[in-house]
Amino acid sequence: MELNELEKIRVEKIRKLEDLGISAYPTRANVTATIKEACDAFESAEAAGNAEPVKFTIAGRMRSQRVMGKLAFTHIDRKSTRLNSSHMSANQ
Repeated sequence: MELNELEKIRVEKIRKLEDLGISAYPTRANVTATIKEACDAFESAEAAGNAEPVKFTIAGRMRSQRVMGKLAFTHIDRKSTRLNSSHMSANQ
């Protein structure tokens, strides 16, 4: 069965993740914070002038991702909470 262009792109993205040692469909995630807790941690660190990275694992549905050059913007929903984030794109 021949893959269409969209399916080929999806397969290529999965292969790139696997090459990085990342499972495209993980069976588990060790969630360490809710979206609200993560946002509160960032706000507290920023208010305190803390330059150390704030690390956590969240879970939710990624609604969209827009890559604009070296920067990517992601929108994640979990229950009634929404997270909009920006990060350096792995595509560049």
